[in-house]
Amino acid sequence: MNLQSLNTLEYEIIKTELARHAVSYVGKKAVEELMPMTYLPTIQRAIEETSEAKELLERGSSVPIPSLEGIEWIMSLMGTGYLYNEQDFTAVATFLKRAVVNCANIWPLKSKALHELLHMPLR
Repeated sequence: MNLQSLNTLEYEIIKTELARHAVSYVGKKAVEELMPMTYLPTIQRAIEETSEAKELLERGSSVPIPSLEGIEWIMSLMGTGYLYNEQDFTAVATFLKRAVVNCANIWPLKSKALHELLHMPLR
């Protein structure tokens, strides 16, 4: 999409407003990198996902956003050759367990493995 079209649509203003609602640095970064979609199947999939999210919110569900506390450092070191230690892996495990619990609160558990993961103690 050309710059004139982006200006006409006030795309940067929309991105600024959207960034105000982002609750994590990952969300804010994703908003910064947003560009209009041009591939029709991708647009249709995004519309479907948005409709599903709207339906969940209308039913009173909350958005499953786990705290990113402790994982920002780990993500910043990805691809640098840094060797992670036990504390780093524990932070990732805690993050993933919180994410699974949050998702399970919205979607019913259908997998025995997922159920076992939810009840697996973290050391």
